Amino acid sequence: MDEQISKKKKITIGLILSWIFGVLFALIGIVSIFSDPLPGFVMLIMAAVLFPPIVKLLNQKLKIRLSRGIKIAVVIIGFIIFGATVDTSSVSNTQKASEKNPAQEETSPKTETKEVKPEETSPKTETKEVKPEDEIKAIVNATLPGENNVGKNYIRNILVSGLPEEGYIVKVEFNPDENVSNHLTKLGIEQDMGKIYKALYYTYKGKITNVTISAFFPLEDKYGNVEDGDIYRTSLLKSEAEKVVWTTDETHLYMGILPGVWTIQYILPSFANE
Repeated sequence: MDEQISKKKKITIGLILSWIFGVLFALIGIVSIFSDPLPGFVMLIMAAVLFPPIVKLLNQKLKIRLSRGIKIAVVIIGFIIFGATVDTSSVSNTQKASEKNPAQEETSPKTETKEVKPEETSPKTETKEVKPEDEIKAIVNATLPGENNVGKNYIRNILVSGLPEEGYIVKVEFNPDENVSNHLTKLGIEQDMGKIYKALYYTYKGKITNVTISAFFPLEDKYGNVEDGDIYRTSLLKSEAEKVVWTTDETHLYMGILPGVWTIQYILPSFANE
């Protein structure tokens, strides 16, 4: 009794699998036969071996009985042939396509590509050499940029003369900040002068032999006319500048050391005793 039940279960499972794989292989074969005939035909043979109606037809009409071993062998061999023929057909298709390309290259018009030299496309950019005079002026302008506290440009004028071999003579005129007293105004002037001397003798690496700095301030004559005039003018020679320790604290450098080193060429009497 148990043997009959197990036999029926085996037949039922085998029948179901035969239907599933038979239909599946048949669909693959039908789809493949139009693009790859040989692999598609192999799939159809595998489907015929598994598909129950065809198996039954072969058994009844042709007296051909396909055992389970024969079906398995046919499926395995079919898979091998299918895989081999699919790879071969794909390779042959690519070969055919590659064989067609030369013909297309012969028919297509040739377009010559002219090599473009970089000189023809990119404009030449010349690097303009900066003159020492311009470099000196730029350093001074960068030291006292912008305007003072009354809206005047700090730097009024910069004159540079001389030659690189002999050294340059620099004259700077500037407008200092106005303050509440002559003493504070004088201290501000000396601090600005110290900044310019340090920029020219320490920051600038060229050869400078002498620097003269003049501070201009609004002056009123006895008639009430107001005009900017030179109120404080100093100069510093290279021989003296070389002795200065420029890395000293800036407050001590500007307020203590440099005023004792530079030469006062002119100072307004009202500033002299401040």
